[in-house]
Amino acid sequence: MEAILSNTAIAIGIMIGLCFLGYDAELLVPEIEDISLSERVKRVNKICDEVGKEKVILISVHSNAMGNGSKWEKATGWEAYTSFGKTESDNIVPYFYDKAEKYFQDKKIRYDWGDEDCDKEESFYIIKKTKCPAILTENEFMTTKSGVEFLESEEGRKKICDLHVETIKRYIKMEYGEKRIVFFSRPKIGKVIGRVAFCGKKFVKNQLGGYKHYGKKVLLSLQRR
Repeated sequence: MEAILSNTAIAIGIMIGLCFLGYDAELLVPEIEDISLSERVKRVNKICDEVGKEKVILISVHSNAMGNGSKWEKATGWEAYTSFGKTESDNIVPYFYDKAEKYFQDKKIRYDWGDEDCDKEESFYIIKKTKCPAILTENEFMTTKSGVEFLESEEGRKKICDLHVETIKRYIKMEYGEKRIVFFSRPKIGKVIGRVAFCGKKFVKNQLGGYKHYGKKVLLSLQRR
C-alpha cells in the first residue's frame, strides 16, 4: 500500500508538472477502487483506436522490489523496460536513461545492452498488450531502506517527477517539435488521494483556461505490470 501511495503522489506530481508546461495530462484510472490490467489495457487501446496508436504513449511508473519482505535488501537504482523486439518504445526509452543519469547520479543505473539498446525487455502485460509505444520505469527499490527513504522524501519524489516530466518534454520536442497530450493512470488508492488527483487536474485546467489538443497522448500506469 505504501508503494502505491508513493507512486500515486509521484504520478500526480508528473501530471501537474506537465499541465503547467502546457501539456494535457490526466489520470487514466480515476476510480478509487483497483482496476485490472485487462481493463487498463482496454482503455489504452480504445484511445489508440480513437486517435491513432501513433499518437499515444504509455508510461508505467513503479518502485522496484526484491526478496520476500522479511528483511531489508541491498539492491538500489533505476531501470526501464520495454516489450521484446524492436518497437517505437525503443526510440523513447533512451531519453529516460539520459535523464536518469542526471537525477540518479548517486545510484546504480541498470542497463541491458544484450540486444544493442539500453533498456531491459520483459513481457509485462501492461506494456505488451497495449497498441501504442509503452515503457515501464522502476524508480528505486521499496525493499531497500535507503530506497524507501528516497521514495518517501520530498527530494526523492521531486527527482522522479522531474525525470519523467523532462524526459517526456524532450522526447516530444526532439521527435515532433510540438506539445502533445499526456494521460496518467494509477492503482487503487484512498479516497482523499483520489480526489486530490482528480481536482488537481481540474485546477490546472481551470486556471490555465483549458487544454490544447496537440495530437499525442501519453498514458501512465502505476504498480501493475
